[in-house]
Amino acid sequence: MPSYRLALCFCGLGLLSLVPMGLQGSQRSVMMRQVAELRDGQRVVGHLAGSPDGSITFETDSGSPPRIPLDQIARLLRLDGDNEDAPRAEAQPFLLAFGFDQRLSGRLVSVDDETIRMRLGSDAQPVTIDRLAVASLIQRPGEAQVFTDRFDSPDPQELWSLQPGADIVPRQDDEGALLRLQPGASQARLEFPEPVDAGRVECSFSWEGRRFAGQRWFVDLIFDGPNGEEITRVVLGWKDEFPSVESRGGPEIVVQPLILEPGWHRLVVRFGPGRTLLTIDGNDLGRGGGPRGALLALRFQAEAARDADDPEDVAAQVDDLQVIRSFEPTNDPEIDPTQDELRMVSGNQLWGSVESADENGVRIRLLGDVREALWSQVAGIFFQRKPIPSEPLSGTWVRVEWEVGDPESRPDRVEGVLKGVDAEGFEIEVPFAGTFTVPGTQLRQMELLGEKRRQILDPHARHLGDQIMPELDPPMPDADEYEVSFTIDALPEAPITLVLDAVHVEGEFDGGRFAEELRAGFQRTNLLINGEVFDALNRYVRDANRIPTRIRIPIPTDQLRIGENHLRFEQLGREQDENYRDDLGLLQIALEWSNAAQAASD
Repeated sequence: MPSYRLALCFCGLGLLSLVPMGLQGSQRSVMMRQVAELRDGQRVVGHLAGSPDGSITFETDSGSPPRIPLDQIARLLRLDGDNEDAPRAEAQPFLLAFGFDQRLSGRLVSVDDETIRMRLGSDAQPVTIDRLAVASLIQRPGEAQVFTDRFDSPDPQELWSLQPGADIVPRQDDEGALLRLQPGASQARLEFPEPVDAGRVECSFSWEGRRFAGQRWFVDLIFDGPNGEEITRVVLGWKDEFPSVESRGGPEIVVQPLILEPGWHRLVVRFGPGRTLLTIDGNDLGRGGGPRGALLALRFQAEAARDADDPEDVAAQVDDLQVIRSFEPTNDPEIDPTQDELRMVSGNQLWGSVESADENGVRIRLLGDVREALWSQVAGIFFQRKPIPSEPLSGTWVRVEWEVGDPESRPDRVEGVLKGVDAEGFEIEVPFAGTFTVPGTQLRQMELLGEKRRQILDPHARHLGDQIMPELDPPMPDADEYEVSFTIDALPEAPITLVLDAVHVEGEFDGGRFAEELRAGFQRTNLLINGEVFDALNRYVRDANRIPTRIRIPIPTDQLRIGENHLRFEQLGREQDENYRDDLGLLQIALEWSNAAQAASD
C-alpha cells in the first residue's frame, strides 16, 4: 500500500528539515464522495451506493432525504478536496479512441483481426474492444515508446548486460518476473540502439523500508555530455530513509525527499533540453536543468562500502520498465478511411492492412508484403472505418470522465450503462468494450442520461458533402449519401428515436444562413427508412452547429418492419445550384428506445 510523507526541499545532500504529512496509498478502498447536481437545480453532497437487490441510489451526507433516486440527478462531480490524499493516476502509454469522443488509456496487450486488448490504468484491468469499432490506437501525443520490459521472459533481451548478482526472477505474487539485484556489487546495464534526446524513463521499484549501513542501490541515467558521460542518479535504498538524487557532471537537481512506506512505487524521470523532473507515485522528488546530451543507457546497480556487511534477506527489485521518446507530432496528415494507416514518428504515412500489434510493435501488409515497425517508429494506428452495430444495452446510461495521469492529459471518457457501485469505483458496461470499473478516486464527473435502451449502428465519423473540409473527419467527403442497416425483432408501440452526434449541419432556425432555402425544401439532408423519407436532419439544428451536438429524431413506427431495416441519409442541392451539397459530419449513429418501447420490443 504505497504512501509517503513530504519533506522540505534541499539541494545536493544537505537536508534542511523534515515535516511529516501522512498520505494514503493507492490500493485503499474508501467510498469517495461526490456532489450531485439535481434536475431541480439543487446541489447535494454524498455518494452513490449500491444495494443487495442491485439498485443504485445517491446517499446524502445530511440524511434529509437519506437517498435520492438516480432519475432525479443530472450530474455528479468530484467533491473538491475530498480525495486530495489519493495518489495520482499513472500516465498510460496508449490512447484508444472509439465512438464519439470516447477514449480509454492503458497499456497495449495485442491487436488481431477481431479485437484490441488493453490493460487500463494503474490497476491493469484487462479490457477487450471490438477492433471494427475503434477509430485509432495512438501513443500519447508527441511520445513514442523506445523500450519496454516487464521481464516476463527468463532470458533478458539482447540490449541488457547482467553482471553476477543481477538476475531475472519470478515475482513472489506469481505475476510475471522482475529484475533483482543482490546487495554488494551487482549491476544490470541497458544500452539503447539509438540515443534519446528527450522523453521519460519509468519503472516500478520495491522500497524495502529497512536501512543497512554502507549499502545502497540506484538507477543511473547516462547521458552523452560534451565532456563525457553525464549521470543523473536516483538512489532507491538501503542506507537512507528516503530516496535521493545525485547529478554527476550534469545540471544541479533540487530535491524534495519522499519517505516511502514499504512496498512497490513508481519512479518517473522526465528529461529534455532545459529541464529534468523526477517523481515517485506522481509526487515531485526533484527538478533541475536538462541534460546537455542524449540518453544513452540505464544502469541499475547495488554497491557496498568496503567494510559493509551484505544482508542476506534483502534485494533490489525493478519491474515494468519503459523508455519514451518525445517528438513533434505531424500536422495535417492525409486520411483514408477505407484502409488501415500507420502514422509514423517521422511524419510518413503507410496505408494497408494491420495484421497484428503488441506492446513492442506493429505488423502491416502493404501491397502483398508484410512489414514490421517498432513503436519507437510509429505514432499510432488509424483503422479502416466500417459500420458495425453494437449489442443493445439497457439501464441507466451515463457519460463518465476520469483522470488518467498528469494534469495535462485529457481525461478518459465513455458512455455506457451504470451497472454497480462499490468502494473501488463505478462499474460501467460500454458498447464494444464490455464491463470495467472506473476508479472512484479518479472521477471527474458523471452525467446521468436516463433510463433507456440504446444500440449503436455506426460508431465512426462520416463526412457527407462535396468539398474538402479540414475541420471535418475525414476532410475528404465520403459521399453525399450514406446508409446503415439494423434489425428489430418486434415492432414497438412507441417511436424509436434516431440519435446522432453531428457537426456543421445547416439549420432551419431563425437567423440561420440558409434557413429560408431549407424551409423551402432545398439543401436538406433527408432521412429515409426503407426507402421512404420521414424527416430532415436540418429541422433539429438550433444553432450554427460548429461544435458537435447530439440530435434526437423520432422514427415513425409504421415505416419500420420486422427483420432488416435500412436507414439512409440523402443530400439535396440548393435552389440555384442542384449540385451543391452541405458539408457536415456524422460522428455517431444510434437508436434509442424508451422504457415503454423497450418493453414492447423485448
